[in-house]
Amino acid sequence: MTASKLNVTIIISILNKIQDQNSKKTGETDKKIIMELIIGGGTYGKLAFDKIQDEGGSIVVIDEDPYCIVQKEYHLLEVSAGTTLPEGTVFIKGGVETAAWIVAGSSRGSGPRKYMQGRIFPTAPVHIAAGIISEICRFVPDPEGASSADLAVDPRPTTQHTPIFSTFRQR
Repeated sequence: MTASKLNVTIIISILNKIQDQNSKKTGETDKKIIMELIIGGGTYGKLAFDKIQDEGGSIVVIDEDPYCIVQKEYHLLEVSAGTTLPEGTVFIKGGVETAAWIVAGSSRGSGPRKYMQGRIFPTAPVHIAAGIISEICRFVPDPEGASSADLAVDPRPTTQHTPIFSTFRQR
């Protein structure tokens, strides 16, 4: 398991625990949304798609390029981000923001705090976990950026942990 996939899996687990705790408090027993989410429809996205398509169930492929490899080969039903997702396999033109929208449970009419259930295959060449967390938590890059964090790091090699300040702030 790649570090990025592990990070996203941990994030989803935490969000689901929060949802379960909130459901217990309010007495809600909503049906969980099960889907596979492939972020990136290029070479590695196609490998993920080929591996899971025979398992059945819902698959959502997200890519900024509507002519990506997966879409060229399989001609998936293209739906717009922001609409209720149909059952089955679909393609959405979008990026990390769209993935965050799905992970946060804004699809299939699930409403707020009803987080997605299923696997996430982060195959795009960006840090998917950081992007999803940033979108859900509404983080924006700090204008100081890495330069302020760089000042907090001792340039000498050390075995001790040096705290680095966040380069993000909440919106």
